[in-house]
Amino acid sequence: MLPVYKVLYFGFMGKEDKALYKDPLQQLYTDYHVSEKAQRRIAFLHQDLSKKVADRKRLQRVIRTLNTQHKT
Repeated sequence: MLPVYKVLYFGFMGKEDKALYKDPLQQLYTDYHVSEKAQRRIAFLHQDLSKKVADRKRLQRVIRTLNTQHKT
């Protein structure tokens, strides 16, 4: 389930973090055979989520934790 959270929280990331994690996100799409149509829908949801950030510091901690867990 960890990849699902990575895809979800990508929408909450700042521009700098999105640039950093765009390639790993694309790799997830490739690994799980996500269609182009689904990727466009996810991108739309990411745009919507980026407008709804309530507690950015908390989200950044969660994002760092998820990415750290994936590397180990």
